Amino acid sequence: MAFAVADATGLAVGDTISIRKPVTRAWVEFMQMHDLVRDGRAQTWIPIGRTVNTERRIAAVAGNRITLDVPLADSYDAKVLNPPGTGVVKIRPPARVSQCGVESLHIESPPQPISHSRPHYTALRVNGEDCWARDIVIDETMNSVAVSGRRITLQRSR
Repeated sequence: MAFAVADATGLAVGDTISIRKPVTRAWVEFMQMHDLVRDGRAQTWIPIGRTVNTERRIAAVAGNRITLDVPLADSYDAKVLNPPGTGVVKIRPPARVSQCGVESLHIESPPQPISHSRPHYTALRVNGEDCWARDIVIDETMNSVAVSGRRITLQRSR
């Protein structure tokens, strides 16, 4: 919920920030994802060198300590993220669809004779605020659902 930054100048309660976490070898090992194997080969869900961006709003600022509106769900420990370290950047929230949903939908994809590492058909992408999807059935797809935004709920989806 809270962490220290090097300099909180210019940050205020209500600001939207992007917390930019680098995927480092040390972090992958800390998360115990360095020894995953699939079909006898090394497997990882996220490559080293990528950056994971998490959007939050500032609930409080006390000196250089920032408190968030929603907790972070992952490790941001500087011991495993340096170099280059985590960045905190003030952003202007993107315009998003809000208060909408998808219900009672069945999606069936045609066969996809390609490897799991190649792009597949997209079934459902939700990027909004206060949105939901429920009673969704998706057949013959892989990694075809993505959620971004704020306060998104998925219920009874398979």
